[in-house]
This record gives sequence, C-alpha cells and structure tokens, in this order.
Amino acid sequence: CSNLKSLKLASPMIGGTGESLFLRRFHVASPRLEILDVTGLSKGVFISCTCPNLRRFACLGYCGNGSRPVERVAEDAIIRRPLENSYPEAFYVSSSCEEVYAAEETPCIGLDVPGSCEIVFVGGLGEQHEWMRKQILEATFRDYE
Repeated sequence: CSNLKSLKLASPMIGGTGESLFLRRFHVASPRLEILDVTGLSKGVFISCTCPNLRRFACLGYCGNGSRPVERVAEDAIIRRPLENSYPEAFYVSSSCEEVYAAEETPCIGLDVPGSCEIVFVGGLGEQHEWMRKQILEATFRDYE
C-alpha cells in the first residue's frame, strides 16, 4: 500500500507452527511511512528500515526488540517520559518510562531515517545494551511469503 503512513507490527504464527522468530531481522522500506511501531513483535525480533519520512520509531527496550543505538548513549542525552497510554498493560517493561532519542544524535543499527525521527525505547534500554547490540548483529534475515 503506497499511501501507508502508520504501521504497527506484531509477531504472527508462521504457517500455524509457532516457529520461533527469535534472532530474526526484518526490513521495512517505505517512501511515505511516518510511524513504525514494533512493540508488538516478539523479543529478539529486530528491524532495519529505509523510511525517509519516518517521524517516530517505537520498540521495546531492555531485552526487547527493534533496534539499538550504534554506541552507548550518554546519560545526559536521554529524555525520559512516562509511558503513553497506547501500550497494553500486558507489556513487560523494566520501568514505567520510555526513553526517547533523536535519530540525528543517536543513530541506531539498521535505521535509515531522518535525523529528526523520534526513536522510542519503551521501558528504557537498561543495562543489556551491549548484549542486545551483539544479538542484533548476529540475527539472520529470513524471507516470508
């Protein structure tokens, strides 16, 4: 759909078998997409994207999904705010806040987005940052039809 402006992804059952998506990477490419929310994907599912109009990318922090900053972020560069009401109560998060970064100041692995794009880690990044970076880089791409 070429006019899609907002996309919220969730983990499906692959072929009805419940095949694990852990340590899988998916790529999203869209010239018009403005909001990409992958908080509904399973933990360990990582995303790369090429979205020149993206304004917001949201994923689970800590041992979550989505992407991670290329380098550790300085504490004074982190913006913390209360979780939005749009996240279901069933989400496991390590804190009641979300951490927000600007893509320009905090580039993330695999995200080709404008510098003004808001990168949101629901629940914060926690202390697992280096471990998560390694998991993303070792994850495999897989095509699904």
